[in-house]
Amino acid sequence: MATPIKGVKVYRVIGEMKIRNRWQKFRIEMLGTKISEVIEKTYSILGSRHKLNRQLIKIHDVQEISPEEARDEIKILMMLDKVVKF
Repeated sequence: MATPIKGVKVYRVIGEMKIRNRWQKFRIEMLGTKISEVIEKTYSILGSRHKLNRQLIKIHDVQEISPEEARDEIKILMMLDKVVKF
């Protein structure tokens, strides 16, 4: 299985965002070194992707999860330290 990069953990962010007068649930998994970094990245991603400001994004829970629980894209990112540079 994927071996994690030193100091990097996998987090799952669960919350809601307001799109067209409705609150829509979201769940994002991402890599980070600490919870505050992951929260800021979540605001950045959702804000740019959906043109939302922070007041329209509610984060309910941030959990550290094991790499085995993560999506395949996250597992691939965790193995990037094994890429050979020329």
